[in-house]
Amino acid sequence: MVDDAIIANQNVREEGSSTCREPFYNIVQAAQQPLYDGCSTHSELSAAVRLLSITSDYIMPQNYFNEVVQLMKKMCPP
Repeated sequence: MVDDAIIANQNVREEGSSTCREPFYNIVQAAQQPLYDGCSTHSELSAAVRLLSITSDYIMPQNYFNEVVQLMKKMCPP
């Protein structure tokens, strides 16, 4: 899906400004970055999407979600 979006937007990359493209390429890069060194099961993007999915499934308040994410940041390797 990401590859399709890159191909479809190839002309936009050539004509558009870099500030418009930057958020999209940041997402693409996050999809390719492991969550931490040595992690082969999740990328930064897949972890974020899964956390948001859990938040939605269990109707978690935003404050609760933020607390859980902060705890996970402290627990994960730097």
